[in-house]
Amino acid sequence: SFSRRNALLAIVPTVALGGAQVVFGDGETGLDKAALQGDYDRYSADYEELDGGPLAQLLGISKARAQMLSQAKGKVLEVGIGTGLNLQGYRFKSSGGHVDSVTGIDLSAGMLSQASEKARSLGLSTGQLQLKTMDVENLAFADGSFDTVIDTYSLCVFSNPVAAMREIRRVCNKRGQVLLLENSISDVAPIAAYQRVTAPTVAKMGGKGCFYDQDPAAIAQAAGLTVTVNEPFAGGFLRRLEARP
Repeated sequence: SFSRRNALLAIVPTVALGGAQVVFGDGETGLDKAALQGDYDRYSADYEELDGGPLAQLLGISKARAQMLSQAKGKVLEVGIGTGLNLQGYRFKSSGGHVDSVTGIDLSAGMLSQASEKARSLGLSTGQLQLKTMDVENLAFADGSFDTVIDTYSLCVFSNPVAAMREIRRVCNKRGQVLLLENSISDVAPIAAYQRVTAPTVAKMGGKGCFYDQDPAAIAQAAGLTVTVNEPFAGGFLRRLEARP
């Protein structure tokens, strides 16, 4: 996405530096949801520029995405589905996989339009995929509605990431799983310091609202989730997480 691309381009020059882990706090980002929605509507046509390019391969994004999606099962909720980049990675039961259905939500109608086009190109039925305009901080689903909840690189743009994660926890059933790929504060001290200094400017000026200095594991834990896997990659400023309600 534009947000992640700019965040990554801001941090890549410093990846070679060494150091120790620094944890950065979370909370309300102060983002204007209407403005953010407008941004992503406008940039929806170019949203996948990073994910399909060589930088995604270099940083291990594509590999981490495939690994995460292979674990999806049952009724799946994908928050911040965007243009539907993950759709081709879901393994539905009709094709020998473990996924019954996917419900995808996003705040941006432009993103959902792109996702709908992708779904048609993949031949997905309405029984396999439902797309809905919805705010992750106020999900219109009953408690425990889903077996798997997935988010890829959207946490950094949520106006209140802890509130969003609480909603994710609420709609995930007690035996379910939450699978995340997220921007993260780096394990490497100089990079983390750089992220702290530049995050507000990157989010405001070029990152389309993405605060790339969050600690996603801490956010998940603050929302009441139990983090069972927390794997850094790409210098520690990207993470793959698994959690339970």
